[in-house]
Amino acid sequence: MAAMARPLACFWAALLGCAWFAKIQGCPTDAFVEGLPGWDQLVPEGERLPNTMFGGSTWYLQLAMPSATYPQENNFCVREVWSITTPFGLRSRMLASIQRSYNEGGVGGELVTSSRTEFELHGLGEEEADPTGPQMGMGLRGWPTSLLVPIYIVDANVVDVASDEQWVVLTGTPDQRGREGCRPNSALSGGGYAIFTKVPQVSAQLLRSILTELNDRGLDTSVLEEIPQEGCEYPR
Repeated sequence: MAAMARPLACFWAALLGCAWFAKIQGCPTDAFVEGLPGWDQLVPEGERLPNTMFGGSTWYLQLAMPSATYPQENNFCVREVWSITTPFGLRSRMLASIQRSYNEGGVGGELVTSSRTEFELHGLGEEEADPTGPQMGMGLRGWPTSLLVPIYIVDANVVDVASDEQWVVLTGTPDQRGREGCRPNSALSGGGYAIFTKVPQVSAQLLRSILTELNDRGLDTSVLEEIPQEGCEYPR
């Protein structure tokens, strides 16, 4: 009976989204929350919108947790183009889009380019937003805020740096206890946990420094898998 109790408790806690269960596990950690970057770390001085990150920017996936967002069989030569298509006038609610390309089954596999997915970004740019919450909520146009997928910008290096030094780490809510720390639920569509860089080839030293920072913030980096970018061809 005792052996069955824990799986059942986990099932119902996941089903109901109980915040208290995540707190019992200690996820997310205080270090994760306290280290979330502020507006000045995401947007150059004088800019109203995060164009450095979303202004038609191309990003290359370097490490990711296999999940519903990034299925393992498609994690080759992954590139995403993020765009703000129509600002609503309010920084806190913008129409944006992502177009993803990847090689199916391995480097050299069939090149697949997804259709451009449009969605609303809520919260990004709210300088007075709750610092303990996600900086973004993402959902299809017209979705109520209660259904938005929370996205945390864990850390970023995008302001006033060369392109080969630009990177960003995104994750869903890291409320699951993993082997070496906290991670998001890989079964959920908002369970993406990924490291992107502005250029396809980066140094191992840069990636190690990012992983060290994530470990210090209490995140489980053992679930991150390398995404091959060498020998890749990308859509024009």
